[in-house]
Amino acid sequence: MTAEQEKIWQYLLENALGHSNAIHYPPIAELIGVQCIGSNCQNIRSIIKEMVEEHGLQIGTSKKGIFVNISEEDITVATNWVERPNRGVNIRNNGIYKPT
Repeated sequence: MTAEQEKIWQYLLENALGHSNAIHYPPIAELIGVQCIGSNCQNIRSIIKEMVEEHGLQIGTSKKGIFVNISEEDITVATNWVERPNRGVNIRNNGIYKPT
């Protein structure tokens, strides 16, 4: 992962465990020192997508924001939210985050 992705992952682990603690994208952009591009922070969404698809991280999104999947309910919320079925498959395959 890139240094930005590592920073984002640590922030999520500290602040966004479970869908009830979801956070919006602007604080993540601020964390890594960039501005959101577009009304939906497309640049940050792209980074998160790569973290899920390429690095297998247990990240979900919903209308409330982004979060770490820590339960089956989180995975269901996240897979119901994504637009493309293949992204839902990635979310489900990445499973539930379990601290080591």
